[in-house]
Amino acid sequence: MNRLNKIERESIAGRLVEFLIVHPPFDQMAEADLISLANESGVQYLENGEVLFRHNDTPHESIYAVRKGKVRIEGEHGELIDVCSEGDLFGARAFMDSEVYRANAIAEDEA
Repeated sequence: MNRLNKIERESIAGRLVEFLIVHPPFDQMAEADLISLANESGVQYLENGEVLFRHNDTPHESIYAVRKGKVRIEGEHGELIDVCSEGDLFGARAFMDSEVYRANAIAEDEA
């Protein structure tokens, strides 16, 4: 029996594995590692216009992936840097460097 089948598909971890397995770099991970990652991950819902982090905020203990919707990445003065959509990762630089965020992350639509 495939180990992925052991995760209840309706569980949060099961849905995370199904999402991650089709998006780089997660599509290159071993199944056991994906399952472990999903079990340690969480889901956060943002409403349109809700701010996830701001320029100069202390980094969160997470790297973010967009499952649905879009997240605008804006510079300190509101200039558009990027729009992250399904499968895109963001927030990694501050997480890995233990620095402050250098941009704002704002939900565009529900995300």
